[in-house]
Amino acid sequence: MQCNIKLLRCTKIDGGADIVVRDELGEIIYLVQCKHTTNIDTPIDAGLLEDALRVRENWHAKDAVVVGVSNAKRFSPRVVDQFKRINGRLIARDDLWRLRFTG
Repeated sequence: MQCNIKLLRCTKIDGGADIVVRDELGEIIYLVQCKHTTNIDTPIDAGLLEDALRVRENWHAKDAVVVGVSNAKRFSPRVVDQFKRINGRLIARDDLWRLRFTG
C-alpha cells in the first residue's frame, strides 16, 4: 500500500494534527499528535488524550488511528487506558523510529 504522509506546520488550519497519513485513495488512516513536556520524568497526562480526540474530530476522521507521541518517559495509566478505548497508539519519542504506518 502506498501512503501519503504530510508533516503540518503549526497553523490555525492544521486542526491540531502534527502529521496526517492518507492511504492511496486519500482517506485519512493516521493522525499523529505530538506532545512535548519539559519534565520528561512526569507521566504525560490527559492533555495528550484531549488533543488526540480534538484532532480526530477536527479532521472528520472517526476511523483514523490517532497516534500520541511524547518525549516523556511514560504515559499516565488513564491516558494508556483511554488510548486503547479509542483504538489509538501511544509511542515515546525515543521509540519513534519503530513506528510504521500500514493500512
